[in-house]
Amino acid sequence: MWQLNITKALVKLWKSHPEDMKQSITKEDEIVQKQMTNMKKALVWLYENDKYKIYSHYEYTYLKNKETCTHQDDWEKGDDQLFGWIYGNPTGAIILNNNRYAVVVGSGIYLYDMLTGQLEEFYNQPDNLLWIEAVYQEELNDDWNHEFRIVVNEEGVPRIFKFNIETKQLQKVILSPRTNR
Repeated sequence: MWQLNITKALVKLWKSHPEDMKQSITKEDEIVQKQMTNMKKALVWLYENDKYKIYSHYEYTYLKNKETCTHQDDWEKGDDQLFGWIYGNPTGAIILNNNRYAVVVGSGIYLYDMLTGQLEEFYNQPDNLLWIEAVYQEELNDDWNHEFRIVVNEEGVPRIFKFNIETKQLQKVILSPRTNR
């Protein structure tokens, strides 16, 4: 009953002061538009291939399916899938060649299986934390469907590790003296 009374009151107000109501709606639209513009400025595009984009808004990371979204370069409620929350903002991302796995790095490794929707987190606990600066795949030596490499800064020295998705193992990559110049 109270909802009906509120609706009647709004209709009565609209009929008696239509210009005031239009201005009120316009001001609210402007506020929403300004908030969306501010959010768009804060988006960080981390990775893109022909089918997907990964981006962050501060510590929240999203996966955008380019085939189903309506806005390629903006956040869309309902279209963009929340990938996860990453402490300290993400520093990089990659989607493996088979479009099955998305990887986001920063304070640890966040592995998202796009087929099952399962998110796994590695090396992001206080007693086992890696601050990762970059993620990539090496053309000649990596299995592009199950492996990727990360760059970790250890006491000012960049170190490279290879992560295997099947075994969930991280292996330090030893560079030959020739490539270590």
